[in-house]
Amino acid sequence: MSYLALARKYRPQTFDELAGQEFAATSLKNAVSLGRIHHAYLFTGPRGCGKTSTARILAKALNCENLERYNPCNRCESCAEINEGVSIDVIEIDAASRGSVENARVLSDNAAFLPMKSKRKVYIIDESHMLTPQASNALLKTLEEPPAFVCFIFATTEAHKVIPTIKSRCQRYDFKKIGYEDMRRTLINVYEREKIAYEADALNLIIRNSDGSLRDALSISDQLIAYAGGSVTMDSAAAILGSGNDALISDLFIAIINEKEELLGDIIASLASSGASYQYAADKLLEHTRNLLLFSKGAHQFIILFTKDEQAFYRNVFTSEHRLFALFQLFSKLCAELRYSPYSAYTFEFGIYKAAALSRIIPLPAQLPPSTQIPLRPLANAASEDIPAETPKSPQPLTEEELIFEKVINNLSTKDRGASAMLSHSRLTIADGFYTFNFSGKDEFNYKMLSNRQEFLEESLKKFDENIKGVKLTLNGVGNTTEKQAELTKKDELIKQAASAPLVGGVLNIFGLTEKEISVSREDGEQI
Repeated sequence: MSYLALARKYRPQTFDELAGQEFAATSLKNAVSLGRIHHAYLFTGPRGCGKTSTARILAKALNCENLERYNPCNRCESCAEINEGVSIDVIEIDAASRGSVENARVLSDNAAFLPMKSKRKVYIIDESHMLTPQASNALLKTLEEPPAFVCFIFATTEAHKVIPTIKSRCQRYDFKKIGYEDMRRTLINVYEREKIAYEADALNLIIRNSDGSLRDALSISDQLIAYAGGSVTMDSAAAILGSGNDALISDLFIAIINEKEELLGDIIASLASSGASYQYAADKLLEHTRNLLLFSKGAHQFIILFTKDEQAFYRNVFTSEHRLFALFQLFSKLCAELRYSPYSAYTFEFGIYKAAALSRIIPLPAQLPPSTQIPLRPLANAASEDIPAETPKSPQPLTEEELIFEKVINNLSTKDRGASAMLSHSRLTIADGFYTFNFSGKDEFNYKMLSNRQEFLEESLKKFDENIKGVKLTLNGVGNTTEKQAELTKKDELIKQAASAPLVGGVLNIFGLTEKEISVSREDGEQI
C-alpha cells in the first residue's frame, strides 16, 4: 500500500476538526443548520490554513445524507466520493492553470445543468486571483444569478487581486494563520496517533518555521521523521531546517552587541568555511534583534515559541533598546542589499563591521535608566546552561554633578535632540561657575560637532542656570577655550587682583560689599 503524506492523511474532514478557524467553522455550520446557504463564498487567507479543506467540508455538508450535528458524516456515498476526489458534482478547478476566458465560459454553460447524483453542484475555484479579467467577467452573470442548486466557492491567498465585481457577489471569510496552541495541539495529536516520539524544542522549531501553516508543519514533520528514523528530534530539526550554523551566528551577534571588532574576522571566516549562506546569516541576525526586543518586553505569545536554549541565550544578553532599534534598521538594509548584490561576501562583511562600530557612527545614550536595559552575556558557547546569568548590580546614588548633568541633557533634548544625544557622551565637571564637558578620544566626532555650536550651548544652559559663567568643551582633558571664555577668565583674575588691593579692599569693608559688586571694563568703556 502506498504511503499517504501526513498533510493529506490528517486533513480535517468536519467543521469541528478545523484548527484555529473557529469563526469560519461556526458560521458555516450555523448556515447549514439554518438552511441559509449563500450561492457564492470567498475564502481568503495565508497558505496552509484550511481554505480548500473548508470548501470541501462545506461541499460535503451541502450533499451529506446523514448530517451529524450539521457536520458531514464522512460515511455516505456522497461524502466518500468527495473525500476521494471523484464526485462528478463537486468540481475543483485550479485557476492558475485553468483561468482563461474559454474555461470560464465552459464552467458557466455546465452550471446550468442539474447535478448528476448529489443535491447540489459545487464549484471550488482554487487560486481564484489567477482568473484573467476576461474570465472573471465571463462568470459574473452566472455568479450573480446562479441556478438554485449551484454553489461557488472561491479560495485565494491574495484577495486584493480578485476583481471587485466578483468580491461583491460573495460572502467573504478571512482565514488567519494557525496559532501556537492550536498548531501544537494538532501536531501532538498526529504524532501520538502515528506513535512518533518527539522533543518539545523540536516541536517549537517546527511551529516557528511553518509560519502559521499547518500543512507546512506536517510536511516538515514528514521529512524529519524520515531523516531521524521515526522520531522528531531537535538535532534532526536543526539539520533539516538549516540552523546548523546558528551557534556561530549567535556568537557573531554577541560580538556585534559588545562591539568586539577583533573577533569578527574569525567568526565570519568560520561561517564562510562552513558553507553558511550570507543571506541566511543576515536574516538570522535580524531575527535575533527582533527576538531580543520582544524578550526584553515580556511578549509571552512570542517567547513560548523559543526553545530552552534560545530562552537561555536571550535571558543573558544585555544591551539598550536604542542600539536594538538602530541594529534592526541596519540589518534590514543588509538583508535587502544581499538579495541583489553580486559581491555578497563584501556586502556582508562591511555590513557586519558597520554594525559593530555603531556607537562611533550614530550617537547612542551613554547611560540609560534600568527600565531600558536588556541582559548581556559573555561571548562563545552562547547556549550553554553552565553560564549563570549575571545579577544586575544595585544602582549607586548619583553625585550632585551627575544629577545636574541629567537635568542638562533632559532640558537640552527639548530644544535639540541631536545636540542632547551628542552631549550625553561627555562627563560634566563644574568649577568657578563654568560647566566643563569632557569627551573621550572615541567621541571626538561629537566633540567637534558641538564645538561648532558652543554659543548655542551657552545660551541654552544660561536659561537652565542663570548663574553660569560659560561652557567649556574638552577632549581628553584638553580644552577649546573661546575668546569669550578667555575674557571671562581674565575678568575673574582682574577682580581678584582688585579685591586684594588695600584701597579697594578697604572700600569693600566699609560699605559691606563683596567681589561681585566689582565691575571690569575694556578700554572702550564697555563692561565685560
